[in-house]
Amino acid sequence: MSARFVTDPDGLVFHALIGTASRLQAYALRNLLYRHLTTQTFIGVSFALAGYGMFELAFHLPYYAWRDAEAQIEDPRRDFNGRPMRQSHDVSFLNWQNDGQRSFIYQAQNSCVVAGTDIWRWVGYCFVESYFDRDNEARETVMAHIKDGQEGGISLDPCTYGRYSLEDNIKDPREWFLLVFQCRLYQIQGEWRQVVNKVVQSVRDYEVPVRYNLKGGTRFGP
Repeated sequence: MSARFVTDPDGLVFHALIGTASRLQAYALRNLLYRHLTTQTFIGVSFALAGYGMFELAFHLPYYAWRDAEAQIEDPRRDFNGRPMRQSHDVSFLNWQNDGQRSFIYQAQNSCVVAGTDIWRWVGYCFVESYFDRDNEARETVMAHIKDGQEGGISLDPCTYGRYSLEDNIKDPREWFLLVFQCRLYQIQGEWRQVVNKVVQSVRDYEVPVRYNLKGGTRFGP
């Protein structure tokens, strides 16, 4: 078994993965690249009924990340039209109580695929995105997980968001896939919760002056 973890994969990474993938891994890798690039939502299992009997376990989870910052960060990766691969939007207009605070939401995707022939011969790929935390010390990178592991004297598995150790030596691809899925779903849940909380707070901040002006008989409008 082997696992490959990549943050913010770009064209160079894709070429490297394609060039080193075996013929048996090619189909699963093709699906991974296509669904990740096109920001698809997918969770599934497939089996090849002929040939070597390959299996494929995959999830693709798109989400939006909310960040408060002084400036908007643009995804440095580009599509064929020269536009950023992932979109971002300025949502500072939602900050009713703090006119000076700037806020942005960023499109992102976590993808993972496990492909192999049995529980002894398989490979895992995990793509995550953290370009929007470029100026943040908490940005997720391979080196960040290595550093966190060194502080605790262990080697962390970056695919599991550093929640599990490589020393756990998980050999069953089904177990490893479900652990990665659990950890990444938990991470994305946190990002979505922050987006929802920010929007809910904005609505509440907007309702306060509306109610005040209605009670006072003053016409109120945006």
